[in-house]
Amino acid sequence: MTTIANIVDALAAPYTVWRTLRGIEPTFHDNRPLYVAGNAAVTFRVKHDGMDKILKCYTRTNNHLMAIYGEEFHPRELCIIDIVGRKVWIDCLLTPYIEGITLDEALCSADGEQELIAIASSFDAFAKRLLLSERAHGDLKPENLILTPTGEIRAIDWDAAFLPSFAGEASPEIGTAAYQHPHRTTDLYDKHIDDYSIAFLSIFLHAAAIDSTTIEYFRKYHEPMLSPKDIIRGKVSELERICDLFARRGMAREYRLAQMLRSTSARLFNLRPTLLPEITLSADTSSEDNVPYLDVANGYWGCRDNCRWLIEPLFDNGYEPTCGVMLTELGGYSHFVDLEGNVVKSFPMGTRVKPMRDGATTAYYPNGEQEYIKAEDLLQILDK
Repeated sequence: MTTIANIVDALAAPYTVWRTLRGIEPTFHDNRPLYVAGNAAVTFRVKHDGMDKILKCYTRTNNHLMAIYGEEFHPRELCIIDIVGRKVWIDCLLTPYIEGITLDEALCSADGEQELIAIASSFDAFAKRLLLSERAHGDLKPENLILTPTGEIRAIDWDAAFLPSFAGEASPEIGTAAYQHPHRTTDLYDKHIDDYSIAFLSIFLHAAAIDSTTIEYFRKYHEPMLSPKDIIRGKVSELERICDLFARRGMAREYRLAQMLRSTSARLFNLRPTLLPEITLSADTSSEDNVPYLDVANGYWGCRDNCRWLIEPLFDNGYEPTCGVMLTELGGYSHFVDLEGNVVKSFPMGTRVKPMRDGATTAYYPNGEQEYIKAEDLLQILDK
């Protein structure tokens, strides 16, 4: 049996025995290699050929690693002495070091709402790239996501990845429970294995950006307050609170993603249409009557012209756009949205308001107050 101590001892030895690798220089502290131990491997930061790299030494086998990593994977590479004194050759992975900090570290050090919004947007961009690729990660969580100095998010630890060539096999892992659907098993091993994690992380990050309770809980416990197990068990008070946060601000995409977390299946078939909408509808831009109008898709309302969606169809209800804005409803709240999809005015729940007519409307608030609203004022606020 191979232990963490066996591997660390091998890296600490003055004459480490490698099968093919040469010039591996571990980073030391107090005469011991610095390392991070996981369930199936021990990871070291090393120097190799003058460059910073990550060396991962496996304590158990995974038959998919060669297909996942290619030439970066080195089977039977490092010779160690196991706990009974036998020589054992273990598999290793040598990859470039990605400069940056983990998403966990980024969330704990972010200074203010704008930095947190930028992190959430970077994750969504990463998620879109992943959904458009041929592979899936299998264990998305803050510790496996790196925020680079340029603001890009990149994933590490692809050991549980799915590739099309693995179709029909069982998954070697089922990911970290705090970010996975409770019904995910080794039988679910296809392009959908990241669906739930992507939706969960996206709504968690967007909630953390606008809600102090969400981010403070994570900084204290290093896990979200929202729990997949609680949601499936019907304990949805935290999910409902987050949904209300999004509905109140007119954050329609985030609201839809949050609703998906109620799914009894780990496969979220509406995830891709929500994160990767078909904005362009037609190449015809010459029509003289190409004016914005209300339309519905997949049961939700938006605004389009003859060529594209101007306001994505994500709202519970909508009214014909007038004067450059459209009145929408989401989760019991009303919002005016401009024709670029920006929320320009939100109302408390229970407010009675009608679409613009002759450039203006009146809002009747639950407390009895009234407000006269001009469309041009809303659009000027956005310009500022």
